[in-house]
Amino acid sequence: MTSDQPNVASIFNAARKLTVADERAAFLAKSCGADIALLKRVEKLLAALTEESQYLEQPAPGLQATILTGPDGSDRAAEVGGDAEAGCGQSVSVGW
Repeated sequence: MTSDQPNVASIFNAARKLTVADERAAFLAKSCGADIALLKRVEKLLAALTEESQYLEQPAPGLQATILTGPDGSDRAAEVGGDAEAGCGQSVSVGW
């Protein structure tokens, strides 16, 4: 690779800033040209970035019940100052 050719990191960093899919696709086509392997590497990095950015969008399944339920299955929301039905409470460390 010559110094005139952009590397994976520089293409990825520029492409990740483009939020419109058509603009990103056009940029990748222009930047990668006929180098399909380069295109695939950058696309894989962009896909991983998307997955990572959505990682904490939703709480883990069952997390609410785990936090507000004691080891014996009892409702512990009142003990931490929250409301289990409303799904709200204060962040408190509790040892059972």
